[in-house]
Amino acid sequence: MSIASMSNITATVQRKTLTRDAFGATLESWATSSTESIVLQPLSGAKANEYDREEWNVSHHGYVSGTPDIVLGDRLSISSEVYLIRAVLDIDSAGSYLKLVLEQEI
Repeated sequence: MSIASMSNITATVQRKTLTRDAFGATLESWATSSTESIVLQPLSGAKANEYDREEWNVSHHGYVSGTPDIVLGDRLSISSEVYLIRAVLDIDSAGSYLKLVLEQEI
């Protein structure tokens, strides 16, 4: 069974953009990069502890068919929820899917 056949959630991939205002201050905003179908899996407590870091708390894995332009630092927007992408893993040598390590933003 392929990841594409399991994809049941549409996520908007957003990329951070930095611009300067009239006074030279940096402004941060998020621009839509693409829309992807993904498989989203919440992690169990034990599995989440494997990723335990002071900087962030991994809460989900996401799987995306193919090799879309998704990079570390992007985020996924799904309905009213936002997931920060903490790692992008190409664990399939054939390039048929990417595994995303995600932290749900609260």
